[in-house]
Amino acid sequence: MFPDATWTHLRLFALDPVDLALSKLERNSDRDREDLVALARAGFINADELKTRYFAELRPYLLSKEAWHDATLGLWLGMIADLNR
Repeated sequence: MFPDATWTHLRLFALDPVDLALSKLERNSDRDREDLVALARAGFINADELKTRYFAELRPYLLSKEAWHDATLGLWLGMIADLNR
């Protein structure tokens, strides 16, 4: 994030945009959806990658409410698709 920084004892870590979006899937608040749209509009998230990573990295580890999470993902994919219309 800061390649020219001269810090010797500080390391910064951040989620990549898709991980960030997937971390917000459970709560699905208005703010979370706004964040998703902003990331997609800026080109940091595309629907195909979000769907692929959801099914590969998140859904296999859900303990309950799989259908609810799938529906939320469907809503989010639709929101991203609306940006491209």
